Amino acid sequence: MTSRTLERTLSRIDRQKLSAMGLVLTTALLLVMAGVAASNAKPDRARIATASIDAATVKAEMLERSLGR
Repeated sequence: MTSRTLERTLSRIDRQKLSAMGLVLTTALLLVMAGVAASNAKPDRARIATASIDAATVKAEMLERSLGR
């Protein structure tokens, strides 16, 4: 379908409505993609924070504190 065909079959108001709907759908899609990206980033930070805690290190620090007293 060419632009000339669209101009004949759709009125100016209909074309404006289609353009506005396209803009709304594009914006909604971008917001959904941003939400998915943000939700995927949260567990990575949590995994990094918990992975840095090592049980052997905690035991060694506790032993060091108890011997230091």
